[in-house]
Amino acid sequence: MLKGKRVFVTGGSGLVGGQCAEVFRAAGCEVIATHRSFPAHGTVYYDCSSPITSNGSFDAKAFRPHVVIHCAAMTNVDECEKNPQQSHSNNVVATQNMVNLCTDVGARLVYISTEEIRWALLLFGNIILTLLFDFKLVKKDVEYL
Repeated sequence: MLKGKRVFVTGGSGLVGGQCAEVFRAAGCEVIATHRSFPAHGTVYYDCSSPITSNGSFDAKAFRPHVVIHCAAMTNVDECEKNPQQSHSNNVVATQNMVNLCTDVGARLVYISTEEIRWALLLFGNIILTLLFDFKLVKKDVEYL
């Protein structure tokens, strides 16, 4: 069923993306796995937040994947908290670009997310307030795509 399918794995230099790429290769798929910040053996450069081929990004549209496994993200929660604009670009904009790619080429999207959620419960008398930090809001935005 998977043999011969074209699979595009973003974040292929990371632990989850790298393992996804290996599983699909073993199943007989033609796999392109990507990196942005951390090159790894068998990956190509691709910037999900700005996938313009003139900046050196792999031409994913020309590859015409059947499936996009989107593992690329800014995952350091503390850095996401310190740099909300960069977090939004690397997590929300990048994911929207993968949605657009899938729409353009008729591919299916598999989105891999994190379980890391920053929250706090504050007790003021009889009132409990739940605070959601910026990273949680960024992840919420992505999941609405």
